Amino acid sequence: MKFVDFQASYGFSPKKALKADFPYVRSLLEKSGVTVAVLHSLEGLYYDPKAGNEDVVSVCRENSCKEITFIPSGTFNPLEGVERCLEIVQRGFDLGIRFWRLYPEQMRFAADHPVLNIVLPLIAENGGVVGVDAVPAAVETIVRIAGDECPLVTSLHYYDSANWCLRLSPYANVFPSCRLLHGIESVDYAAKYFPNRIVFSSDVPFGAISSPLGLLHPDQKKRILYENAAPILRRLKYDH
Repeated sequence: MKFVDFQASYGFSPKKALKADFPYVRSLLEKSGVTVAVLHSLEGLYYDPKAGNEDVVSVCRENSCKEITFIPSGTFNPLEGVERCLEIVQRGFDLGIRFWRLYPEQMRFAADHPVLNIVLPLIAENGGVVGVDAVPAAVETIVRIAGDECPLVTSLHYYDSANWCLRLSPYANVFPSCRLLHGIESVDYAAKYFPNRIVFSSDVPFGAISSPLGLLHPDQKKRILYENAAPILRRLKYDH
């Protein structure tokens, strides 16, 4: 069965002492049966977005095979200014990056940062996809800036589900993942508001793949692990 994980990272984290080199992360993904992984370099998050983006493209190209396909995920930091961000995003598209992950909490920028008003529409116009984990109000702000045509993948916590389900379900381009949902009941609750839009992400190596995987009913697995991801994968030019 096809199995898509929308959030995997590799590299060095200055904030958490854990094993996160690419061979180890790849072994975790393969052991769990993941066949498609959206991969991000921690260098791009904590040090240099441009260098991290270039590295993850190389890693994905060199390691994708018939058992598992790696899709590169890039990032940029709005605090670096609009010219720098436009340069990074254009270079990323030239390299083949179409999935762009935002880190407002880690990089300490606001969801309504003016640079996003320029860069996110550009990502949308070029057929990109946005990934972001933040509080529901911030996610809604980013959805509005990116526009209706740009899919957005997000992990939202079960304890605030009454907020984000009502706030975000009117946006047909929002795809919540099951990563921060605790218990089968919370997945069922979210699925009522987001039919055919719940997808899978693990945040490996920071999270255990088995944790969100264990929340799924057998009859949910095919939809959440692959079928619901189909519109996003087509936009990412992966349609196998």
